[in-house]
Amino acid sequence: MHIATHKPTGIPLAIKSIKIYDKNTRDQLKNDLKVLCANKCKNIITFYGAFFTEGNVKIILEYMNLGSLDKTLKVIKTKKIPPPCIPESILSKITKQILLGLSYLHKEKHQIHRDIKPANILINSDGIVKLTDFGISRSLETTHNLAETFVGSKSYMSPERITGKKYSYPSDIWSLGLVIYELATGEEPYGGGNDFLTQITKIVESPEPRLNSNIFSKEFCDFIEKTVKKEDDKRANIDELINHPWILMHENDEDSIAKWLAFLYDYNYS
Repeated sequence: MHIATHKPTGIPLAIKSIKIYDKNTRDQLKNDLKVLCANKCKNIITFYGAFFTEGNVKIILEYMNLGSLDKTLKVIKTKKIPPPCIPESILSKITKQILLGLSYLHKEKHQIHRDIKPANILINSDGIVKLTDFGISRSLETTHNLAETFVGSKSYMSPERITGKKYSYPSDIWSLGLVIYELATGEEPYGGGNDFLTQITKIVESPEPRLNSNIFSKEFCDFIEKTVKKEDDKRANIDELINHPWILMHENDEDSIAKWLAFLYDYNYS
């Protein structure tokens, strides 16, 4: 990823370079562009155009100056911030924006992201959160169709996907739950340092992740519990989560994502 400037306006841009000689890469590029070209959601990364040069497709995207939530997690861990690593009022607002992006993807595009993880969720210093990287997303003809392919990051992959079962939109809900759990605690619930086999065995066989009720609110504990049910048909859907008490209770408070980010990254908030 490279940073450039649009000369007529001075607007910074992100340029993603993709070699297209490999068929799988071309297929992922088509999936990515399918979402980006028709995007009408403020919580999906903005696409400005693309061009081909020297065997690479250059995709021009909106620049998110603080990068991904993966970077945010690294800063939290470097500073050794104890749980709650992100205040619940801030994390609730971040989560709401992720949910709105997923809602658009699921309900308008009939698409599963299939790789929801901190590295694929971007944030800027204004506190705006956006989903990105739709290369392995899978389009479904209706909201009831199921996918069967085994792709995506193992750390955030749902049990039904790991065991080779058919899966649909609830698989993204599981991944979301694990991401929010990690942002709250600073730890991956199933341990990112394990080898592949150990980690997927943990996801399938270990108990469902639960937050410490002595640290986190009962509403937040309930939110996480509703996202990481092992049985996919028992997980809350997008609408239920957007209207969950934990989301609603923080909508009108004055805590600012932008102000908290300035504190985390040690720059002046204005």
